[in-house]
Amino acid sequence: METVFVEALCKEIREFPGKKENAETIYFGGGTPSLLSPKSIEMIMEALHKRFTVPRDTEISLEANPEDICKENLHAWKSMGFNRLSIGIQSLNDELLTFLGRKHSKAKNIQCLEATQQAGFDNISADLIYGVPGMSQEVWEHDLRTVLSSGIHHLSAYHLTIETGTLLHRQLKQGHFSLPDDETSYRQFIRLFEITEQEGFPWYEISNFAKPDFHSRHNSSYWKGTAYYGFGPSAHSYDGNNKRWWNESDLSSYINPVQNQSNHEILSKKDKINDYLITHLRTRRGVDLKEMANRFPDLTIIQLKRKLDVYTTEGKAVLSGNLFSLRPESLFISDSILKDILYI
Repeated sequence: METVFVEALCKEIREFPGKKENAETIYFGGGTPSLLSPKSIEMIMEALHKRFTVPRDTEISLEANPEDICKENLHAWKSMGFNRLSIGIQSLNDELLTFLGRKHSKAKNIQCLEATQQAGFDNISADLIYGVPGMSQEVWEHDLRTVLSSGIHHLSAYHLTIETGTLLHRQLKQGHFSLPDDETSYRQFIRLFEITEQEGFPWYEISNFAKPDFHSRHNSSYWKGTAYYGFGPSAHSYDGNNKRWWNESDLSSYINPVQNQSNHEILSKKDKINDYLITHLRTRRGVDLKEMANRFPDLTIIQLKRKLDVYTTEGKAVLSGNLFSLRPESLFISDSILKDILYI
C-alpha cells in the first residue's frame, strides 16, 4: 500500500497546475510521515524538487514519532535536505503515554532528543499534551522544564482533545476515566505560558513557543494568510486570495484516479474577514486594525472596535496603537471571545 500511495502522491505533485514557484517552506506532516521508508520520502522529495524551485534556505520539516527516530533514519532525512524535525514527545510520564496509546516510553523520548541533536539537526521542535486525565500539576511542570532544557528550539503544546469514534472516546463514554475540570486545565495552561517565558521560549501563537528566530515559518504562513499548497489525503490548499480546495480524506479514494476529486470553496468577504480575526487573534501580535481597514475597505472598523473595547476595559486584552491582542490568561477562553467579535 505504501508504494501505491507514494506513487499517487508524486503524481499529484508532478501534475499540479501553474508555473514553477519557489517553495519557501515544505512540511511533511498531518499524519505520521516518519513511518514511510527513506526511499519513499526521497521519491516525494524528488517530485517536489522537479515541480517547485527549492532555495537553499527553504525550511523543510518532518513530523516524526520517537519510535521512528534512529541513527539510520536521521542520517537519511538530513541527507535529503530536512533541516527541521517536529517530534511527537507528548509526555515524559510512562503511565500517561500508555493512557494516550503511545508506543514509546519516557526513556525513548529522552534518547531520541539526544540522537536528533547528535545527528546535527539544529532546529528541533517537540510536542507536548496537557489536560490529560491523571496528569498532576507537578508532572506537567516537570515535563515542560525537562523538554525545554533538552536542547530543543521550539515547543508545540496542546490540550488533549478526544475525537468521536476513537478508543479514548469509547472509554470515556463507558466511564473508564473522567476529564480534568476546567480549573485544572486552566492552571496547566497558565503554567505553560509562565514556564516557557522563564525558559526563553516566549509564545508567538496560542499553542506555539520558541527561542528567538526559531518560529515555525511554515505555520506562520497560515496565520499570515499567504498561499499554500497541500498534497495527499485530506490536504488543504489556499490561493492566497479567495479560493480554498482540499482532497478526499479516504486513502482508497485518493489513490483511485477515477474517484479522487478535489473539493473547493470560494471565500466571501465575510469569510475572509473572519479568517483574519481567527488566525491573528491566536497570535501574540494580534489583530492589526489599520491593516484590516486597508485590506477590507468596506469593513466598519468602528463597529469592530466597539466590540474589542469591551475586552480591553475588562482587562482581558490590550490595545497598543492599532494592535489588539489578548492577554495570555484570556487565550484560554479565546473561542468564546471569537464568537462574540466575528463579523456577521
